[in-house]
Amino acid sequence: MNTGDYRTMRKQAKLGPLCMAKIISALMDGPCTAAELCHVSGLAKATVYAYMRAMRKEGCAYISGWEPDRMGRDAHMIYKLGRGADKPRQSKTHSQNVQAYKARKAKNLLTQAFHAPIQ
Repeated sequence: MNTGDYRTMRKQAKLGPLCMAKIISALMDGPCTAAELCHVSGLAKATVYAYMRAMRKEGCAYISGWEPDRMGRDAHMIYKLGRGADKPRQSKTHSQNVQAYKARKAKNLLTQAFHAPIQ
C-alpha cells in the first residue's frame, strides 16, 4: 500500500473559521458554557477553552458567571460576548468548608443508620 498516493489521501477541510463562526453565533444568542460551545461547534473542550482564552485576551468575550458542579463549587465558566470584567469565583472561608463537611458527614451517618441490617 502506497501511503503517499494522492488518490487515497483525503483532503483536509479547514474547520477553524467555520467552528469559530459557530461559537460566535452561539454566544450572540446568549451566554454559554464551554460544554455547550463544544456541542455547537463539534470541537474538543480543550480547543474551545483555547479559543475562549484568546477571545477574552482580545476583549471580545468575558466570564459572566459560574455554574456549580455537583459539590456546589464554581467550576464551569459561563462566557458572554462583549467587553466586560470577568466575574471571580465565589470563595468560601475555612469555617464554611468545615461546617459543610460536618453537615455532609452527619447526613451520611443518618443515611447509614437507616440502611443498617437488622440483627
